[in-house]
Amino acid sequence: MFRDFNRWSLPLLILVLQGLIFAVLLISKYKRKDNISDLFLSLILFISCYSQTCYTIGFMDWYDANRETKINYFLLDTTFVLGPLIFFT
Repeated sequence: MFRDFNRWSLPLLILVLQGLIFAVLLISKYKRKDNISDLFLSLILFISCYSQTCYTIGFMDWYDANRETKINYFLLDTTFVLGPLIFFT
């Protein structure tokens, strides 16, 4: 699947997965208690994990091994959204 799964990509993968799990838990808490700050915090976590996915996939040598895949064009810089989300939280 990946050419190189090394010591640099494993901690990043663990941290991204932990952030995504916590964001899903916050969304489930938002659905139960209808607290809007839980929704904003989960969106902040999703965006932070999404921006770290670029580095995680890069350390796994995805970009070098699979140059023609669509994931090279799908990873966008969305960190500009963090400011308004933090403001509304």
